[in-house]
Amino acid sequence: MKRFLGFLLVGIMTVSLFGGYVQSASKWAPEREIEFVVPSSPGGGSDLNARTIADLAQKNKFSPYALMVVNKPGGSGAVSFAYMNTKKGDS
Repeated sequence: MKRFLGFLLVGIMTVSLFGGYVQSASKWAPEREIEFVVPSSPGGGSDLNARTIADLAQKNKFSPYALMVVNKPGGSGAVSFAYMNTKKGDS
């Protein structure tokens, strides 16, 4: 019984912590094409995953704008982070 109550308490706490976050995240909408920056070369695992996500997003119409995969390899991700820092945010 104590174990069940423990799981119940953890479940309630999890829902209360993330419930508001999910609600606020759903209000965001893109204003232009979305760049999916991948810090590796084309053809690698990260690139293939990003392209699969982009294809699924386009196929299921998750966004009215295209999701473009942009590869920025080098510097253990430093090149991609520097590239993202030059971009203006949506907010």
